[in-house]
Amino acid sequence: MKKRFFKIAKLTFMLSLSLIVLTCCSFSSQKEKNSKITLNFFNQKPEITAQYQKLARMYHAKHPNVNIQITTSGQGGGAAALQAKFASGEAPDIIMLGGLPEIDRYKDHLINLKDLKASKNIG
Repeated sequence: MKKRFFKIAKLTFMLSLSLIVLTCCSFSSQKEKNSKITLNFFNQKPEITAQYQKLARMYHAKHPNVNIQITTSGQGGGAAALQAKFASGEAPDIIMLGGLPEIDRYKDHLINLKDLKASKNIG
């Protein structure tokens, strides 16, 4: 079960990251293509922070112009910390939601990934 969760988390993280990087790159000019990109990932599960950090290092090794900054807030305070990020104008690029109620709260900031080919491998 833990192995399957890690596999799903890894795929979800990589899909989200790829989508954001592709979006960033598609809008960049030739000058900006050589610049560094920093993506902010908000994680609400402290128990899998090490795995996300490993995935971020793996991604950075293949894409050296992309830096991934992981912010972890959990132990019951993740929802409040995420809401504070949005309220301060420092919304993360990629977010891990704590549950179904947060989908409604952040629906205007979410991208539906169900139509991606890779999303058919989840389940």
